[in-house]
Amino acid sequence: MSHLIKFLQQNLEISPRICLPDSSAITTAATATFFPGIQLLYHSLMLTHENFTLRVFDLGFTDKQRKWCEEQSFLLLKRFEPDHLLVKPDKKDWPQFNRPYFLQDSDFRWNVWMDCDCIVKS
Repeated sequence: MSHLIKFLQQNLEISPRICLPDSSAITTAATATFFPGIQLLYHSLMLTHENFTLRVFDLGFTDKQRKWCEEQSFLLLKRFEPDHLLVKPDKKDWPQFNRPYFLQDSDFRWNVWMDCDCIVKS
């Protein structure tokens, strides 16, 4: 992962960095398999934004992955209640169909969905 972080630093870091309103958040969700995408998304936001809130729905992280999330200053780790989901986890592509639930479960005025395998350039 460190070589990817160096690549991001060399290719994405901007100055001055973008400042988002406190009333806004970026929301995503991931399973343990897609956790490296969460890390890349977070680091790309760190290099391009002065402040942000990345709301991450934990869809099955390991304890080590949860610990990493809890150590990040701009990341808000969220657990989800499966009984409130539109499409249950036993169905194919269930996370995609539940995006409205993930976005609705927010205290922020403005919410943007980003897939966990995205990086932010500027």
